[in-house]
Amino acid sequence: TKDSQIDIGVDVLLPLSGYMDNLALIDTVETSIDFEIYDEIEEVEFRLETINSFPLSAEIQVVFLDENYQVLGQLYPQDTPLIGAAPVDSEGRVTQPASTVSFASLDRTQMENLLQMKYAVIYGTTSTTSAQNQQNVSFTEDATLDVKIGAKIFGHVEL
Repeated sequence: TKDSQIDIGVDVLLPLSGYMDNLALIDTVETSIDFEIYDEIEEVEFRLETINSFPLSAEIQVVFLDENYQVLGQLYPQDTPLIGAAPVDSEGRVTQPASTVSFASLDRTQMENLLQMKYAVIYGTTSTTSAQNQQNVSFTEDATLDVKIGAKIFGHVEL
C-alpha cells in the first residue's frame, strides 16, 4: 500500500564470491489494504514473473495478520520458489538468466479478510546455485533481477 515500503540495503564490493544455503530472512511490515469489495468479484489471481541473473534463489511467503497478530491468511498455499537461481559454470559464473513464473489466488473470503489486515510478515529462505555442493559462485555488477506482476479479476458482471 502507499504506507508500506520494504527497503533492503546491502553495501558490498563486487565482484563477490562465495555460497550460502538456506539463509532465512523475515520482516514484519505494518500495512493495510483499502479497497472496495464489489459484489461481482469472486477471485483475484496474481501472476509474478522473475528473470534473475544472480546465482541466488528465493522461496518466499507472505502472511497477513490482524491488529492482534492473528493470522488472516497467506498469499501462497505453501512456501513458493519465486526467484529461480541462474545456472553457473564450473567457475561459478552465471551462464544465463533463470525465469520463474508463479501464481497466487485470493477468493472473495480471503479478500474480505485482508480488509482487517494490519501487518504482513514476509519471510523466506535463499540459497546460491549449487550451495548443497558448497560451490562458490560469483556476484557481479551486471547482474539484474526483473520482476513483473499482473492480476486477473474473475467475477460475474451483468450487461
